[in-house]
Amino acid sequence: QLRQQPQNIPPAGEIFEKNPVTFRTQPVRIMYKDIRESLGLDGLMRPLSSRENRFVELEGELAYHFDSHLVWQRRGAGFPLDWLQAAAYVNRG
Repeated sequence: QLRQQPQNIPPAGEIFEKNPVTFRTQPVRIMYKDIRESLGLDGLMRPLSSRENRFVELEGELAYHFDSHLVWQRRGAGFPLDWLQAAAYVNRG
């Protein structure tokens, strides 16, 4: 759910500079017997807890996610893309 941009949200470029996010770069193998504990799932493989996703609108077609400090595009390309086209679409600009 998107809300209007509050006054205290900096421009998207400043968000990236001040809040770098590091993600795992290598896959992790989790044994089936450990999946529930590792991922926080119940006996039916449902999440034990959830959080409200908090987004705010930024300029143009962007949205800022408070918890991950990531900026997301609000819409996709609008048409199907193969892998090479998707890479070009992401790297445009």
